[in-house]
Amino acid sequence: MKRFYKQASVAAQDSGFAVALDGKPIKTPAGHILSLPTQKLADAITAEWQAQGETIVVSNMPLMQLAATTLDHVSKDRVAMLERLLSYSGTDLLCHFVEEPKRLRELQERLFTPALAWVHRRYDIDLHTTTELMAVEQPELVHERFTRALGALSNWALMGVQTAAIASGSIVLALGLCEKAFTATEVFDAAEVETTYQIEKWGTDIELVKRRNGIEQELKAVERWFELIG
Repeated sequence: MKRFYKQASVAAQDSGFAVALDGKPIKTPAGHILSLPTQKLADAITAEWQAQGETIVVSNMPLMQLAATTLDHVSKDRVAMLERLLSYSGTDLLCHFVEEPKRLRELQERLFTPALAWVHRRYDIDLHTTTELMAVEQPELVHERFTRALGALSNWALMGVQTAAIASGSIVLALGLCEKAFTATEVFDAAEVETTYQIEKWGTDIELVKRRNGIEQELKAVERWFELIG
């Protein structure tokens, strides 16, 4: 899309902060005014729009994409979103260890164990782990406590948690990123541990580098999102 505006700016509203292009408030694809919860987030999204060149590249505006999706989908799809996130409790990356090779198991122990310990301390959740490929059947109490933790999140935070969970394969890592218990780099290292091991052993290629860079950048964008929504 060709750039059609000269100036992006922030406009205060009763319900929050809007972003305007040449004085006209931006609307989401579903037609909602882009009303944001904090000025920091509005400033950052304004900067994304202002940084566009002659052609608008939506993929270069991750915060704008997260905000629009939150406004267009989270409110009406919140129950379904919570159910999708809860399904991660049985397939969470951190629940699946290998027996062999020894080096990969050592990497998993180093990266997974602190996160499992954190979710126990923070939410009193003890996840069952396995070395099998099948999903792990977790106690009902795990489901209840994850339900309570996710249910307490705002729509803005829930959007970030879902994005991080999809990128990392872990609801624990996503919640930890939301609560600043883990950095985006730490989440990436845990999420990509098996691939990192394979790279150590066999090397890499252009497509693999591209995929890993995409995951890392997405997690960093979500980390910034959490900082900006307050």
